[in-house]
Amino acid sequence: MNYREILPIPILQPFIKCFWILEGANTSPEPERIFPDGCMELIFHKTQYYIRLNENESYIQPSAFIMGQITKAVFFLPSTHTSIIGVRFQPFGLSAFSNLLPQEFIDKELLITDIWGTNGADLEEQVNLNQTQQAITILQQFFLKQLQQAKFSYSYHAISTISKAIQKAGGENTVNYWAEKANLSERQFNRSFKNTIGISPKEYLKITRFNKVLRVFENEKTTSFSALAQQCGYYDQAHFIKDFKEYTGTTPKGYAQDDTVLMPIYSD
Repeated sequence: MNYREILPIPILQPFIKCFWILEGANTSPEPERIFPDGCMELIFHKTQYYIRLNENESYIQPSAFIMGQITKAVFFLPSTHTSIIGVRFQPFGLSAFSNLLPQEFIDKELLITDIWGTNGADLEEQVNLNQTQQAITILQQFFLKQLQQAKFSYSYHAISTISKAIQKAGGENTVNYWAEKANLSERQFNRSFKNTIGISPKEYLKITRFNKVLRVFENEKTTSFSALAQQCGYYDQAHFIKDFKEYTGTTPKGYAQDDTVLMPIYSD
């Protein structure tokens, strides 16, 4: 598979992390997974569609959709021929281009027409009709037009600034600490955070810290999970294991020993 990322034009960079392209053939596709990272994505399947694998059912993904915030691993089966264009938003980025409240589609896929109506349908058609580079240009023009119509409240600016600071801090400190940084009461902060990013600040802190764990683990390949937990800001190893299992479906030890993608059994 050939994967590459393209930075958006500068005016869009505060809201869109990157455009990404995944292309190639796979004669024997096997299940794959993605983990929560605090970001939402817009996905275009230009050829064959992927299959979403759930515990109780599987279904073919739509041709163009928004993947809402995810709070546990997502499993899917790739197609034999992949041609995908993706838009990875900043955690708060989608709210700059849509009036929909992102907390309404957590762990769900939302059709592009459910977000932008006929404009979304036109965008999907244009992306599918054009080659990759031209499709990226079309996407940038679309989001630039949406951005020009956007109106930003104080709370949006506050949450976007704080979410970046949380990322930089690796998910450390408390919700109340970050609420004070935003000059909002904790209640206002929780409400504004969900309205802008889709998940609660507590969940966002946990996901950010979890992603720090993944980065440190991949870079250092450590076998001391107690040291890894401490390095990433966990109070104790039990808390670390609980969060890790919540987001991956397996324990840190299981993840380190076997990278085979298995469907986990989540408990409610």
